[in-house]
Amino acid sequence: MSVYSKDRFDSIRRAITSITTDQICKPAEVIIIEDGPVAEEVEAYLSSLESSSAPITIIRLPHNRGLAHALNVGVRNTSTDWIARMDADDYSLPYRFERQVTYLESHLEVDVLGSALQEFTEPQYDHIIWGEKRLLPRSSSEISAYARFQSPVHHPTVMIRKSALLSVDGYPEDSGHFEDYQLWERMLLNGAQFANISEVLLGYRVDSGAYNRRGGWHMMRDEIALQKQFYKDGFTSRSQFIRNVIIRGLYRLVPTSIKKPLYRLRTAVKNHNTV
Repeated sequence: MSVYSKDRFDSIRRAITSITTDQICKPAEVIIIEDGPVAEEVEAYLSSLESSSAPITIIRLPHNRGLAHALNVGVRNTSTDWIARMDADDYSLPYRFERQVTYLESHLEVDVLGSALQEFTEPQYDHIIWGEKRLLPRSSSEISAYARFQSPVHHPTVMIRKSALLSVDGYPEDSGHFEDYQLWERMLLNGAQFANISEVLLGYRVDSGAYNRRGGWHMMRDEIALQKQFYKDGFTSRSQFIRNVIIRGLYRLVPTSIKKPLYRLRTAVKNHNTV
């Protein structure tokens, strides 16, 4: 898990509690990377965890280098065969790790395992309003086909086999806002097996600026660069490249007032087709 200066203390505390004391299946270790200096309240809290008896390690980076770099630092410092991802503003449901470990024990071929998630907002602390569920294809073949147009797993929900992650040199640090999607592309091309659990195992925070962050010229630029890389790598065909640039690229420039209902409609269609 990576934290940085804009992460809220209450959200961080909830996220960490959800993957430690609240989990039925406790993690062997928790690696938290401070991606540059954080707020004093956050630093004090993390320092208290570091000095506790819990298996928590805090790695402090002197400067903010971005999520991909922070996660690569974390990966290099893990000692387990499997790595569970977590974001600092989400929270894992108590049975998340138990469900994922049970699945992996009976599906030894899987290298990346995600799950469904459910959006939530928190207008006041401890007043959670649940929103839409997001489902994704479950089987490896469905995921491989789906990945040519959309990210095939929800990044905050995944458990990743460390050796499979390192075999593609970890997270790409030059992919703009798409470090996770480009990682999945590289792993799929390298023969990694993916799967998704249809059960919701994570609450995904959606604040007032969530849709704004999905758009703009900076996202359009990163989207086009991503699609060019996919085509260059042979991950997508020429027709898929053109489709993706038109649909995914133009979506980045649509006003938020239009983007939000479009996103809701797309989610509803995806969920229907996944059930």
